[in-house]
This record gives sequence, structure tokens and C-alpha cells, in this order.
Amino acid sequence: AMRICKDAGITEPAALDNCILDVAITGDRSFVSSDALAQSLNAAGAAPSAAGRPGSIDMKGSGHDVYWTFDASGQKQPTPNRPTNSPTELPAGSYTLVLNGSRAPVVVASGKATPVVPGSLTVQGTSTDVFVIYDGAGQQQLGQNHRTNTTVELFAGTYTVIINDTREQVTVVAGKPTVVGLASLLVQGIATDVFYVYDAAGQQQLSSNRRTNTPIELAAGSYTVVIN
Repeated sequence: AMRICKDAGITEPAALDNCILDVAITGDRSFVSSDALAQSLNAAGAAPSAAGRPGSIDMKGSGHDVYWTFDASGQKQPTPNRPTNSPTELPAGSYTLVLNGSRAPVVVASGKATPVVPGSLTVQGTSTDVFVIYDGAGQQQLGQNHRTNTTVELFAGTYTVIINDTREQVTVVAGKPTVVGLASLLVQGIATDVFYVYDAAGQQQLSSNRRTNTPIELAAGSYTVVIN
């Protein structure tokens, strides 16, 4: 009975055992084809096609910041936020990823990991002033405020860094660090009077007042200092 079943190509242990038992007890070789079919069905069930499996987002990064996954419209959040450098398993489909306010579309395929590589932005400074990141047009704030000398992970794109109402446009590249160096302005004095920083034309005030002998961090450029 074993030889008859093996000659029919039945090798899976459970199917082979059933075939041997069927043939040995009944002597009816028609059971062989039934057991061969059962083996095929078991194999199909044990190894489903990739089309029936979820895929995943393989998010790279430092692991310090967190990202959110939304549907393609950016409205519904199917999973909780995750730290960068960790994957998210999802059904196949189109999604929008959000990282510190920056956004990136991604398509997840069944049974496959889709790599996503953010870049990073570091605004060098003394850690005393704060900066905010806006979109490339400088119209929409992305994420929260950050102290200078802080690194922020972002998806590749063009952004505007604003510090004390001065602006600098930067480009973030996937997988690479972008470093912005600031200028520091110090109006020396006895720290009793206050000064203001205006644009180069002296028309628009760019910061709240500061006492003399107190440094202020600014994007590189020309400015007008007004005191008393």
C-alpha cells in the first residue's frame, strides 16, 4: 500500500498515512486519487498566495521621532503612531505617512515590505531660542516648535525654517542629514535697555524686545537694530 501511494506522488505525512490506511483496508486504489487531491488542497492552504497576505511599511530612521499612517486621503488613521526605524503591517493599498508634519504617499503591496527613508534637519544653535518648520511656501506650520541644536526627521522636500521671524529655505534629502547654521546677534550693553530687530529696510519688526547684552539667534541676513 505504501508503494502504491508513493508511486502516485503522495509524500505529505498526513495524506500518505491516510492513503496507506485506505488502500490497505479496502484494497480499492481509487482512494489514491482522493488522497492525492487532499494533499494538493493541504499544500494550497499551508502556503497562501502573496495576494492574500498583508504587506508592510519598512520605515527607516533614528527611532527618536514618531510617524503616523493615514489612508490615502490623509483622514483616517488605521494604525497607532510608531517610532521611526520600526515597521507597520498593513493590507495592500495606498496610504499617507505623516512625520513631524511632513507627508509622503506610499503604496503597500501584498506580501512585500515597502521601504520608506526620511531625511533629517538640524538647526544648529545655542538651544536657547526655538525654531518652527513650515512648508516650502512658508504658509503652513508643520509640527511643533523645536529648540535650536535639535535634529528633526522629515520626508524629502523643501521647507522653510523660521526663527525669531527670520526665514531660511532648506531642502531635505532622503537618507541624508541637512544642517542649517544660524547667525547670532549680540547688542552689547549694561543689560538695562532693550532693543528690537527689524528687517533690513527697518519696516517690519522681527522679534520681541531683548535686553542689551542678550544674544538672539537669526537666519543669516541683513537687519536693522533699534534701541531706545
